[in-house]
Amino acid sequence: MQTALFKDEVFRRFANELPIATAVQVVLRTLLEPMMVDEIFRENADKQYEPSLLFSALTQLMSSVVLGKHASVSAGYKKFANRLGVALNSVYEKPQRVEPETSRKLVRASYHQVVQARCDQGGVAQHEVPGYTTRILDG
Repeated sequence: MQTALFKDEVFRRFANELPIATAVQVVLRTLLEPMMVDEIFRENADKQYEPSLLFSALTQLMSSVVLGKHASVSAGYKKFANRLGVALNSVYEKPQRVEPETSRKLVRASYHQVVQARCDQGGVAQHEVPGYTTRILDG
């Protein structure tokens, strides 16, 4: 898989010095690709809407906090504020209103991407291991 990213000198230096952290970043950027995340939101949100705060922007911010890139939502907000375009209060309110079905669909879409990548690399698909059932644990 040769892309401009893998040819980039800065990327290669990070990959050589911090291979696991770099791999996690590449995986997360793929699994939480903004257009896909926003599409899942639009297709599955029943009561919620996104007038100015996109679900993908919120997902990026929250993943940066969960993975320790930012110490808190407030610290992450300070870095992302110009891209979010909303007040910090809105950032705190939106996750409380994300509907379970929207979260479920995002987890399932990410899971299916991982299964496809695993199959592309010669691995087994989700139901090809006799006696085992694949389950998604979201929590």
